[in-house]
Amino acid sequence: MTDRLFKDPDSELIEYMTREYGINFIRARNIAREIKFDQFGENLEKLEQLVGQEACANIIKNGLFINYRNGSLENYLQLARIKAGKFDFKIPITSAHLFYSIESLEKAQIPDETTKLPHNPNYRLFNRNDEISQGMLLELINTGQLTVSENTYWSRSKNSGPRGLDILQIISHELSHLCSESGLHHPKFTFTTGRNPTLKIPEYLKLYLSKFQN
Repeated sequence: MTDRLFKDPDSELIEYMTREYGINFIRARNIAREIKFDQFGENLEKLEQLVGQEACANIIKNGLFINYRNGSLENYLQLARIKAGKFDFKIPITSAHLFYSIESLEKAQIPDETTKLPHNPNYRLFNRNDEISQGMLLELINTGQLTVSENTYWSRSKNSGPRGLDILQIISHELSHLCSESGLHHPKFTFTTGRNPTLKIPEYLKLYLSKFQN
């Protein structure tokens, strides 16, 4: 442990990870103490061959792949090869999160990328006949968040039905169910309250919702 802490990190690798992948300096330095640039490149190539360039970059930045060594690395690659095969080795960015770690790969339920817009009548957000619903869905797709007024009602009437923060809570509940049905991670939502409450959704969910855009 002491030897690793005082081992000179590979400065070229640190620069590459921070510049190309936006990895914070401390993490990049710790990784560069354990692996050289050439080995990092070899591991990167193996991952890219399995998942594709775009998903690979996402996994490198947000996942634990670069932390794995030896047996853990081989275990990860073996699992990734099995799961990636179900995508014909072309992982859509909306599913990159499934490859973030050994644990996420073990739990992954590969979603059907041909999934159509949910027609469950209980999903108010996806009601194509409701202009308010379609407007809110479009805002979530375009910005990854939805802001409503405390006086905003989710109904054709301007003075009845769910309003304000209640609207956002209903939407978060529906999106949680959607993720469960689609084999996606349970989303972590961010709420702000006040006169104009806001719901913010994870990036992978924003990208997934874009498939439902008309």
